[in-house]
Amino acid sequence: MMNEEIENAKARARFEYDEANARVRDGADRLRNETAPGLMSAVTDELERRKAGLGAELRSLARALRDASGSNSDHGLGAAPSGLIDQGASLAEDLSGTIENSTVNDMGRAVADYARSNPAVFIGGCLLAGLAAGRLLTAKTPEEEDATLVTEPVGMPEPAPTPAPTPAPTYGGPNVGL
Repeated sequence: MMNEEIENAKARARFEYDEANARVRDGADRLRNETAPGLMSAVTDELERRKAGLGAELRSLARALRDASGSNSDHGLGAAPSGLIDQGASLAEDLSGTIENSTVNDMGRAVADYARSNPAVFIGGCLLAGLAAGRLLTAKTPEEEDATLVTEPVGMPEPAPTPAPTPAPTYGGPNVGL
């Protein structure tokens, strides 16, 4: 009688397990087939919308670098810094053109291919990008920075006030010594 109850409990538990497993599998399939494409489409559309702005920002950066390179050479600081700044401007312009002329899916495939061929460099780049993003997110604005500065002049501390002289002690009261 006891073994029969145990076997019935095992059978019920197995049935419940199989039913739960089937429900989870069905939910995962439904999520994969119905929700994922819509979500992927929404993310891709948003990235496509934002990449035009990124391209414009990179072009603006390239112009600023070119201007800095010109003023650098005008001030006689030498050809080496100007050449490096020009290379940075060219890189920004190339990156801008690549971003504007590629789809988000193409860029994703290119990044994935690079990550597969150079995993150590890719992980190092991700680490540096994460550190830079963290630094940018925790940086204070100039207004916040100004608010934390001490506005009192820095210099020698003020001397402590000098104590008043103590009167000479009198022993025995006012009539002593008469």
